[in-house]
Amino acid sequence: ALMRNKDAQRRKLVGLRFECDDVPAHGAPIYDGERQIGQITSATRSPLCETAIAMGRISMENANSGEEVEVGQLDGRMKRLTAKIVSLPFVDPQRQRARG
Repeated sequence: ALMRNKDAQRRKLVGLRFECDDVPAHGAPIYDGERQIGQITSATRSPLCETAIAMGRISMENANSGEEVEVGQLDGRMKRLTAKIVSLPFVDPQRQRARG
């Protein structure tokens, strides 16, 4: 099973950038419409990006950068947060920003 998963991965770790400041919980489901396609592995609010960001494991078919997904919140209102799939790392992937 480990060799099969190594050769044909079914899930991919992607970055998610949210359109709001609400931070989803660890293990929150990720949806494409009505179908669950993954789950959140970690999330926080980024002061540099000025929004909430997260990492999640998503099925390979839905792991395209720029695609919009929804993250389910179980807060009593069954709220869903809209997020966009982005590449990792979130900030300065080419390392062009000066360090001080």
